[in-house]
Amino acid sequence: MIIYKSMALGAALFLTAASPSYGAGLYVCNETEDTLSVAYAGFESNIWVSHGWYDVGSYACTQLTSNFTNTRYYVYASGSSGKEWGANHYFCVNQNAGFNIPYADNTAACTNRAFFSVWVPDMLSGQFPDHYTVVIGPQLTGSHNNALNHPRAER
Repeated sequence: MIIYKSMALGAALFLTAASPSYGAGLYVCNETEDTLSVAYAGFESNIWVSHGWYDVGSYACTQLTSNFTNTRYYVYASGSSGKEWGANHYFCVNQNAGFNIPYADNTAACTNRAFFSVWVPDMLSGQFPDHYTVVIGPQLTGSHNNALNHPRAER
Protein backbone atom coordinates (compact mmCIF):
# COMPACT_ATOMS: atom_id res chain seq x y z
CA MET A 1 0.00 0.00 0.00
CA ILE A 2 2.79 2.44 0.82
CA ILE A 3 4.60 1.61 -2.42
CA TYR A 4 1.39 2.23 -4.40
CA LYS A 5 0.90 5.66 -2.78
CA SER A 6 4.52 6.60 -3.47
CA MET A 7 4.19 5.60 -7.11
CA ALA A 8 0.96 7.59 -7.43
CA LEU A 9 2.57 10.65 -5.82
CA GLY A 10 5.57 10.33 -8.14
CA ALA A 11 3.28 10.16 -11.18
CA ALA A 12 1.31 13.20 -10.00
CA LEU A 13 4.50 15.23 -9.56
CA PHE A 14 5.71 14.22 -13.04
CA LEU A 15 2.41 15.28 -14.65
CA THR A 16 2.45 18.59 -12.81
CA ALA A 17 6.03 19.32 -13.82
CA ALA A 18 5.43 18.29 -17.44
CA SER A 19 2.25 20.39 -17.88
CA PRO A 20 2.83 23.92 -19.19
CA SER A 21 1.89 26.76 -16.88
CA TYR A 22 -0.17 29.38 -18.68
CA GLY A 23 -0.99 32.86 -17.52
CA ALA A 24 -4.08 34.62 -18.79
CA GLY A 25 -4.38 35.17 -22.53
CA LEU A 26 -4.43 33.68 -25.98
CA TYR A 27 -1.76 31.13 -26.92
CA VAL A 28 -0.76 29.24 -30.05
CA CYS A 29 0.88 25.83 -29.95
CA ASN A 30 2.77 24.35 -32.88
CA GLU A 31 2.34 20.60 -33.38
CA THR A 32 4.37 20.51 -36.61
CA GLU A 33 8.00 19.94 -37.57
CA ASP A 34 8.13 23.52 -38.96
CA THR A 35 9.07 26.68 -37.15
CA LEU A 36 6.01 28.91 -37.54
CA SER A 37 5.66 32.65 -38.05
CA VAL A 38 2.27 33.55 -36.59
CA ALA A 39 0.10 36.66 -36.82
CA TYR A 40 -3.27 37.33 -35.25
CA ALA A 41 -6.01 39.94 -35.48
CA GLY A 42 -8.41 41.01 -32.76
CA PHE A 43 -11.08 43.66 -32.21
CA GLU A 44 -9.52 46.27 -29.91
CA SER A 45 -11.08 49.63 -28.96
CA ASN A 46 -13.68 49.27 -31.72
CA ILE A 47 -11.22 48.59 -34.55
CA TRP A 48 -9.53 45.49 -35.98
CA VAL A 49 -5.82 45.36 -35.19
CA SER A 50 -3.37 42.77 -36.53
CA HIS A 51 -0.19 41.78 -34.69
CA GLY A 52 2.85 39.73 -35.69
CA TRP A 53 5.19 38.07 -36.13
CA TYR A 54 5.44 35.52 -33.35
CA ASP A 55 8.02 32.80 -33.92
CA VAL A 56 6.85 29.44 -32.58
CA GLY A 57 9.32 26.58 -32.61
CA SER A 58 8.44 23.03 -33.50
CA TYR A 59 6.29 21.47 -30.75
CA ALA A 60 6.35 24.70 -28.73
CA CYS A 61 3.79 27.25 -27.56
CA THR A 62 3.81 31.03 -27.27
CA GLN A 63 1.50 33.70 -25.92
CA LEU A 64 -0.13 36.01 -28.49
CA THR A 65 -1.93 38.34 -26.09
CA SER A 66 -2.28 38.52 -22.31
CA ASN A 67 -5.98 39.38 -22.26
CA PHE A 68 -9.13 38.85 -24.27
CA THR A 69 -10.86 41.76 -25.99
CA ASN A 70 -13.60 39.84 -27.82
CA THR A 71 -14.94 36.38 -28.64
CA ARG A 72 -13.30 35.99 -32.03
CA TYR A 73 -9.71 36.15 -33.12
CA TYR A 74 -8.13 35.44 -36.47
CA VAL A 75 -4.83 33.61 -36.90
CA TYR A 76 -2.46 33.09 -39.81
CA ALA A 77 0.70 30.98 -39.76
CA SER A 78 3.41 30.21 -42.25
CA GLY A 79 5.91 27.42 -41.74
CA SER A 80 9.61 27.19 -42.45
CA SER A 81 8.83 24.56 -45.10
CA GLY A 82 6.57 26.97 -47.01
CA LYS A 83 3.27 25.58 -45.69
CA GLU A 84 0.54 28.05 -44.75
CA TRP A 85 -2.36 27.90 -42.31
CA GLY A 86 -5.04 30.36 -43.31
CA ALA A 87 -8.60 30.62 -44.61
CA ASN A 88 -10.85 33.36 -45.92
CA HIS A 89 -10.64 36.31 -43.51
CA TYR A 90 -8.18 38.91 -44.81
CA PHE A 91 -6.13 41.24 -42.60
CA CYS A 92 -3.10 43.45 -43.21
CA VAL A 93 0.39 42.23 -42.33
CA ASN A 94 3.93 43.53 -42.67
CA GLN A 95 5.94 40.83 -44.41
CA ASN A 96 9.36 41.98 -43.23
CA ALA A 97 9.07 43.01 -39.59
CA GLY A 98 7.08 42.89 -36.40
CA PHE A 99 3.86 44.87 -36.62
CA ASN A 100 0.75 46.24 -34.91
CA ILE A 101 -1.57 47.49 -37.66
CA PRO A 102 -4.76 49.39 -36.73
CA TYR A 103 -7.72 49.13 -39.14
CA ALA A 104 -6.19 45.88 -40.34
CA ASP A 105 -9.44 44.87 -42.02
CA ASN A 106 -9.01 47.73 -44.54
CA THR A 107 -7.02 45.53 -46.90
CA ALA A 108 -7.33 47.62 -50.08
CA ALA A 109 -4.01 49.39 -49.50
CA CYS A 110 -1.85 46.82 -47.73
CA THR A 111 -0.16 43.45 -48.00
CA ASN A 112 -2.62 40.97 -46.56
CA ARG A 113 -2.98 37.33 -45.70
CA ALA A 114 -5.98 35.04 -45.30
CA PHE A 115 -6.49 34.28 -41.60
CA PHE A 116 -8.63 31.54 -40.06
CA SER A 117 -11.15 32.27 -37.32
CA VAL A 118 -10.83 31.21 -33.70
CA TRP A 119 -13.93 31.36 -31.55
CA VAL A 120 -13.50 31.51 -27.77
CA PRO A 121 -16.81 29.80 -26.90
CA ASP A 122 -16.86 30.33 -23.13
CA MET A 123 -16.99 34.07 -23.63
CA LEU A 124 -20.54 33.78 -25.00
CA SER A 125 -21.83 32.70 -21.60
CA GLY A 126 -19.98 35.51 -19.83
CA GLN A 127 -17.57 33.06 -18.23
CA PHE A 128 -14.23 34.31 -19.44
CA PRO A 129 -11.59 31.59 -19.56
CA ASP A 130 -8.25 32.28 -17.97
CA HIS A 131 -6.46 31.28 -21.17
CA TYR A 132 -7.24 29.77 -24.53
CA THR A 133 -4.90 27.81 -26.77
CA VAL A 134 -5.06 27.39 -30.54
CA VAL A 135 -3.25 24.26 -31.70
CA ILE A 136 -1.82 24.30 -35.23
CA GLY A 137 -1.12 20.83 -36.56
CA PRO A 138 0.17 19.36 -39.80
CA GLN A 139 -3.23 18.01 -40.86
CA LEU A 140 -4.79 21.43 -41.55
CA THR A 141 -2.58 23.00 -44.19
CA GLY A 142 -3.08 24.89 -47.38
CA SER A 143 -3.97 28.37 -48.43
CA HIS A 144 -7.68 29.15 -48.28
CA ASN A 145 -8.52 25.90 -46.49
CA ASN A 146 -12.05 26.44 -45.16
CA ALA A 147 -11.53 23.65 -42.62
CA LEU A 148 -9.27 26.10 -40.82
CA ASN A 149 -12.30 28.13 -39.82
CA HIS A 150 -12.84 25.36 -37.29
CA PRO A 151 -9.32 24.47 -36.15
CA ARG A 152 -8.68 22.26 -33.19
CA ALA A 153 -8.55 24.86 -30.47
CA GLU A 154 -8.05 23.85 -26.88
CA ARG A 155 -8.62 25.63 -23.62
